[in-house]
Amino acid sequence: MSALPGANSAADEYSAAWLVDGRGIVIARGQASGATQLWLGQCHGGGYRDLQPLRLSFNHADGQTLAPAVDQSTPAELLVSGSAPAPRAGKLDIYRMRAQAASGDNSCR
Repeated sequence: MSALPGANSAADEYSAAWLVDGRGIVIARGQASGATQLWLGQCHGGGYRDLQPLRLSFNHADGQTLAPAVDQSTPAELLVSGSAPAPRAGKLDIYRMRAQAASGDNSCR
C-alpha cells in the first residue's frame, strides 16, 4: 500500500474516483471545520498536480460535497453527494454530473 503522490495534504482526504484510467482524480478533502469539498487533480510525471476545487455549483469550501464515484454505466459521468439549492429532497442528496476532463498523462497508475 502506498499514498498517491500529490493527492494528500495536511487536510483529510478520502473517497476518491479515478477519471480516464487514472489520468485525473477527484477526491473528497475534509477540513477541521467539518466542511468537505471535492477536488480535481491531473496526473503529470507520476503525481497528481494542481488540485483545484471541482467545478460544481454547490461544491463550496464551507459545505459538504463528498463520495465521488464514476458511473460505470456511463463512464463520462460522476455520482456525487451534496447539498444543492434545488432540486432538494434532504440535507444531502445524490446527483449525477458530467465528469471533468482528464488531461493528465498515464504515469500515476
